[in-house]
Parts: sequence; C-alpha cells; structure tokens
Amino acid sequence: MKQPIVVHNYNQYLNGGNRSDQILATNNTLRKCLWWWKALFFHMIDTAIVNSFILFQLHHAANPEKEKLTRPNKYSLPEFREELVRQLAGLQEYDQPPVF
Repeated sequence: MKQPIVVHNYNQYLNGGNRSDQILATNNTLRKCLWWWKALFFHMIDTAIVNSFILFQLHHAANPEKEKLTRPNKYSLPEFREELVRQLAGLQEYDQPPVF
C-alpha cells in the first residue's frame, strides 16, 4: 500500500518536533498544580529546555572545534539542565550547591 502524502510530509518535516516531544515525555518536572496556568508555565519551561538542548547538540555537532562547546560524549539532558541552573544561579561548575 502506498504511503499517504500527509504521513510522508510528517516524517520528513516534523522529526525535530517529534524528537522534542519524546524527550519531554521522559524528562519533565511533572508539576501538578491547581491552577492551569502554572502547569502550562512549567510545561513551557520544560519545552524550552529540551529544545535548547537539541539546538545545543546540533550546534556542537556543526562546530566540534570550538573549545567552549566541549562536553563528554554522553552529555545528557539532566547534565545540560544542571549546567543551565548553575549558570543562571552564578555557581561554579563543580562547586557544592548552597544549603539554606
């Protein structure tokens, strides 16, 4: 049976979006909130982090000679998320997080 053109176009053009959804399904904050807008806010933050991780991987693959992009071979989303939080909070790379 011949593949419908809609399925062909989806597979050809929406692969990045599908990949983002797959990663987000297993790596999200899962905040359950009484207010719908809070759940939407956390979902949007998770989506932005996953999409930036995908863009980082593409940029790293396109520019392997850049020293600032050097990461371990198995650089994962949780490691990316931790590095992002450390940079936003102004913490050193291997410093212990502050305890309040």
